[in-house]
Amino acid sequence: MIAKNNIHFDKISSTNDYALSIKNHFLFKEGLIISTNFQNNGKGQYSNNWHSEYAKNLLISIVIYPNLSIKKKFDLNKIASLAVCELLCCFGLNAYIKWPNDIIVNDKKICGILIENILSNKTIKKSVIGFGININQTKFKKYNIPATSLKMLNQKSYKVKKVKKELINYFFNNLYLYRKGNFDNNKYNDLIYSLNMKRDYLIGDKIVKGVIKEIDHTGNLIISVSGEKKTFKAKEISYIF
Repeated sequence: MIAKNNIHFDKISSTNDYALSIKNHFLFKEGLIISTNFQNNGKGQYSNNWHSEYAKNLLISIVIYPNLSIKKKFDLNKIASLAVCELLCCFGLNAYIKWPNDIIVNDKKICGILIENILSNKTIKKSVIGFGININQTKFKKYNIPATSLKMLNQKSYKVKKVKKELINYFFNNLYLYRKGNFDNNKYNDLIYSLNMKRDYLIGDKIVKGVIKEIDHTGNLIISVSGEKKTFKAKEISYIF
């Protein structure tokens, strides 16, 4: 189904994959929304798989034209992550951002974000920002991070279309603020999961205790280990749940 800038499928491999497959089509423009009831090949960051029951969750990709230096690519994560946290707040939930791309409520994952960019001369020209938000699903496979959903947390069902509309509003509001130079970086930083808390992390094959101090402007994780600040890129360190 195509309605204005909204394409909805009953089933598809993944919303991000479809969006990128039409990147040269006239439909592929900022504001294009692609959603589906079910993904045959739902994926998360670094080719991790994420499974979702039919019509239970919000599976959506948003196309934007950032025209942003590749050095600022993590700003897109900030915009998307904060939008989800604000969305969940309106449902009465305290959500946190687990670096680099998951949203956590009560130490369980409720949302994953996957951003794929199209570059030209070290500039991000086009981006596909994919969200998978658990809405009404109550049974999940076992993952490294336990999963949860709106229904499990609030003991009620929700209309996925309503959540979709709210997410789009929060996302584009944050994008607008960013472009105007008014994005609240402090609000983003305050929502970092386990900020200033000592906990176990896996670095290589060693478990160490560390304290997250901040996310730097390029998206690296700054952790204090034995009193020494260390910088980590994605996949160089893992949370232990």
